[in-house]
Amino acid sequence: MSSDTQESTAPTNTPIAPPHAVFRQTYPLDFTLANSEGQPVLQLDPAGSGGSLYLQLENVSVWEMQIQPGSGSASADNYHLALSFHAGVLATDSLTTIQLAGKNHTDWDLSAVSTTGKACTLYLLYTAATARSLEPGQTLALTLSDLKAIGLGGALATQVQLQYRLNYSNNTAPLTGSRLHYLLLVPPSSGERQIPLRIGFVGLNTVLADGATANTLILELCNTSGQALDITPDSQSNATQFTLSVDKALGSNNKDIAVTALSPNWAATANSQGETPDWVLTTGNSSLPANKVAQFQLTNIVATSVTRITPVTLTVHYANLPNYTEGQFTVLIGKVPAAMFNINHAAATIIS
Repeated sequence: MSSDTQESTAPTNTPIAPPHAVFRQTYPLDFTLANSEGQPVLQLDPAGSGGSLYLQLENVSVWEMQIQPGSGSASADNYHLALSFHAGVLATDSLTTIQLAGKNHTDWDLSAVSTTGKACTLYLLYTAATARSLEPGQTLALTLSDLKAIGLGGALATQVQLQYRLNYSNNTAPLTGSRLHYLLLVPPSSGERQIPLRIGFVGLNTVLADGATANTLILELCNTSGQALDITPDSQSNATQFTLSVDKALGSNNKDIAVTALSPNWAATANSQGETPDWVLTTGNSSLPANKVAQFQLTNIVATSVTRITPVTLTVHYANLPNYTEGQFTVLIGKVPAAMFNINHAAATIIS
């Protein structure tokens, strides 16, 4: 999820942006931080060598941006991008192993700095010979490898802050600002194989949090592999089950949420026992074809009021899936206050 902490300045001598573009003018650079499956997830791996995250920047303004070449080494005083993690998220004894990988990584210098009890910050300095341009809508991707997450404190989600120092192509004045992104911290999988499923929402995954509005979301399970994913149909005693549950912080009447299968031969059965409700998703099919999805509609989501954009979790636990041990996926739902809802929906997806 990207939210905002600081304003940026548009180039001078340019037309005033229309109302629907004010958000993008104020916050012209967006970013996502995701794993190889496109999910904002970092796996906890205190005993391992660490994992990778993919940082993607996007120019969401209407003007071309530039990253001017820097010199020397990246540091707290010399950087174009600074990515900060809360204290206790990354292992401080492994910061020297974090490195950039992928295309054009040699154009950047990286330095990781941590102060006891404070944030760990990765400073990135663009050091190529010529300026790097970002047209409106254009993205820039960087790969951060060997990130060893330990997750001290037991948090399931954390905020990551990106600070940037760029400029617009027609204005040499510094373009500075910052954005926030929510990252889920998950324990290592107990399975021997990585399941080729992606869990996500169709369209925006934000809801109006005013304590009254009935919101609707569409969730989908997608087989991302090139072959059919075997499923044990519900006609058998050991049927494959996907159990959907929502964070109790979503609303005060989560038991009123209705989940309906939109895909043929799939079903959603409510289980209202316990403190929080869940829904068991099953199918009469024996497989989910390659690159196909199963969709489910969640209606009557009444989110309790908030004063700022607040993330809550939706979890899908899977069991009895042939060739895979049981596990779960977690995605975020963004609760958006009424005062911010319309402008955020006009501007961009809020939760990544």
